[in-house]
Amino acid sequence: MSPRTPGTPAALLLAALTTLAFTAACSSADESSSASPEPASSNSATESGTGDVDPLAGEWRTSFTCEDAVRAVEKRLGDEWGGWSPEEAAPGEPCAGGEDRTELIARFADGAMALCQPTGACEVHATYDYPEAAVIRIDDTEGNLCEPGKTCPVDWTYVLSGDELTFRTADDAWTISGWEAAPWVRSS
Repeated sequence: MSPRTPGTPAALLLAALTTLAFTAACSSADESSSASPEPASSNSATESGTGDVDPLAGEWRTSFTCEDAVRAVEKRLGDEWGGWSPEEAAPGEPCAGGEDRTELIARFADGAMALCQPTGACEVHATYDYPEAAVIRIDDTEGNLCEPGKTCPVDWTYVLSGDELTFRTADDAWTISGWEAAPWVRSS
């Protein structure tokens, strides 16, 4: 997987919202990638900060439009999306030419997380643990889930209400657009 590299703002927005939302810099979908997360080495995800069983274990799905992603990013970052604005991407319409909906699957198991496309290709892999209640610490060695220019791990907060999950991620348009655009729903 290639690290994120800046391109034109329009290319960044379109790519971010049409492939894996925030991992568009990946050179291509690796269909041979593991469809489920690999076991974690030393991080214990069974502890949720309170000694409970892993509250996020299982598969979660989300589906959102480009407009949903733009709203999520603007709500968190205002008009500046990591140094460029949506108006620079496509004046008047940052979602022009994008797909109607983006669907993502997140799998959490034994301290390993994978972000996947509905086709089964999983392009982002990370480990996680719970330093305290309602906080998940993500460690992505490729840096896709961390703020640009900062190192992992990074702490995100989450709210779990029944089978619906919402996140507050790193202050990064790529990550916000995929993880905060719409709630995640437990599918298994």
